[in-house]
Amino acid sequence: MRAPIPAGFERSPPLGTYDSQSDPDEHIDNINAILDFRMVS
Repeated sequence: MRAPIPAGFERSPPLGTYDSQSDPDEHIDNINAILDFRMVS
């Protein structure tokens, strides 16, 4: 199903670099969410 993206949702939030202080799995989950949002993966 394709639908137009509402205003304000055209860009995903920036993803910071991994700083070794947080959970690496959570960082990978965030990367996957952004790739899904951009329909890359």
